[in-house]
Amino acid sequence: MKYLNFIFLLFSLHIVSAQEGDSISRKKIDAIRITEAPKIDGVLDELIWNSASVATNFIEREPNNGTPIPNSLHTEVRIVYDDLGIYFGAIMNDPNTSKIAKELTERDDIGNDDFFFILLNGYNDHQQSFEFIVTAAGVQWDAKLTNGNEDSSWNGVWYSNVKINEDNWIAEIFIPYSQLRFPEKDIQTWGLNMEREFRRERRRFSWNHVDNSKGSFSIYDGEIHNIKNIDAPLRLSFQPYVSSYITSFDGKSEVSVNGGMDLKYGITDAFTLDMILIPDFGQTKFDERVLNLSAFEVQYEEQRQFFTEGTELFSKGNLFYSRRVGSAPTGAVQINDNDSLSFYPQTVDLINAMKISGRTDGGLGIGFFNAVTERTYAEITNTNTNETREELVEPLANYNVFVLDQRFGENSSISLVNTNTTREGNFRDANATGLYLDVTNKKNTIKYWVSGEGSWVMQGDSTKFGTEGSTGISKIAGNHRLSGEVNFRTKDYDINDLGYSSTTNYIRYYGYYGYRYLKPKGNLNNMYLNFNLNLTRRLDPGLYSEFNFNFNSSFTTKKFISFGGGFEMTPFGVNDIYEPREEGRYVKVPSYYDGWAWFETDYRKKFAIGITYDYTTPHL
Repeated sequence: MKYLNFIFLLFSLHIVSAQEGDSISRKKIDAIRITEAPKIDGVLDELIWNSASVATNFIEREPNNGTPIPNSLHTEVRIVYDDLGIYFGAIMNDPNTSKIAKELTERDDIGNDDFFFILLNGYNDHQQSFEFIVTAAGVQWDAKLTNGNEDSSWNGVWYSNVKINEDNWIAEIFIPYSQLRFPEKDIQTWGLNMEREFRRERRRFSWNHVDNSKGSFSIYDGEIHNIKNIDAPLRLSFQPYVSSYITSFDGKSEVSVNGGMDLKYGITDAFTLDMILIPDFGQTKFDERVLNLSAFEVQYEEQRQFFTEGTELFSKGNLFYSRRVGSAPTGAVQINDNDSLSFYPQTVDLINAMKISGRTDGGLGIGFFNAVTERTYAEITNTNTNETREELVEPLANYNVFVLDQRFGENSSISLVNTNTTREGNFRDANATGLYLDVTNKKNTIKYWVSGEGSWVMQGDSTKFGTEGSTGISKIAGNHRLSGEVNFRTKDYDINDLGYSSTTNYIRYYGYYGYRYLKPKGNLNNMYLNFNLNLTRRLDPGLYSEFNFNFNSSFTTKKFISFGGGFEMTPFGVNDIYEPREEGRYVKVPSYYDGWAWFETDYRKKFAIGITYDYTTPHL
């Protein structure tokens, strides 16, 4: 009942604070339709650029938040569109163009670079945006942004070029409509913000003012108006493949030939179907070798493109760990006398997989994922007769994820996530369901959240049920930041058939206080002080586990010299309930104190030095 009262209090606070909201000033610009497309070469010499609308009067976002851009760095962006897409021509003045930072990197990697940044939101809801960056070296970076969470695994197809001139540098960009999402309307209004990074002075300027004192920057979009009578193009692509492998072992060689296809189809302007048929992941990057001495398995990053692209909806609640699909078999092998295990598969082949995801005009996100894996067998050899038999270790299996995510306000949402694993026959089946509420008041100063999950694992006549829950409140505005959270997980919580869970049987209490400079003060450009408290207890039976205190700090001077330090301690030691690998036992770990300090010279320069000192003392 205490938890219910606390949750009701959070809702009450939201209702009161939502009525006290203040408005955000939003710049507006009309896009101009053109009939002849410009050449994307970084030279704005076509006549169409002369008649384009101009976005200017950029405002400093960091470090002097709210200060107008100086005349020496005057920036203006021209915007036009046609039947194929939208074009941006950015002219960025620089008093010394020979010093423009332009480090050449791989795509989706921003180094020590000046860059130009576009944030586009076709639904103008301040929650779902596409990000496009081109650096002064011509390198592209792009991502999907959802409620402040970036998915940089997304790689769009768009065009850009840059040119550095005597007194400015220019970025010219074309973004096809096929890479964007927007409603079917005769007249479009899109959310837009643009930023310029002036790297050698570590200054960033935005077109629409971003208030660093509260909220996330995506809620501060301006708007593009007057985009008329455009149609989202047919989004359909096929990627067939044929591959061949030669395996040689112990003087024997085997040749295999595989074939399949990837398909991507835009069902509507907002929903996309992705499908793979008989996939081949042979060219996928291999995992790095890890010496794992912990009580839990290693959680590897996903390397398969199908499982990394467009998965922001499926990551809600962290119930979906895509590496489970096609991972090691779950069945055990029955070994009789005179038997030896000659082959046990490490992975399971995937027959096909598909996902449908998108979001309606009303802000409802819908995601559906389904995959089917093949029957997989181990080989057992009789040492007397030398005969080999097969034994089923993973049956035909179906993996399913279903997500509903309703956004409301400018940066709030409620989500339902369900995952299900169904295996043929008497093998293990599993289901997990989570409900998540995330609310930020209209002033963007207070954030509340509450979540609950349940897991069911079924095998034979037995069912194992476990729960997990969390609730918290955070002050996200001003110099002083505060946060408090409680989360728990019962002993039988298990989502490891389609998710990843490690530690169980605990309740944790977390508190945070932080202080920061929102603008330069004295000799400092910025300062961050952070204090963290964690208390963890075993749930069943009750037992103290750990009390941890952490402090860390960071300072940057006006000359961009950075330094800081901190310390961490567990003054009462730790009762580790996981390391014994046996229920009911625990390891007593002595208390410790860890202190550190670091110093860095100006990393804008070609030569810089960084020094770190760390010292840990156990208290026995």
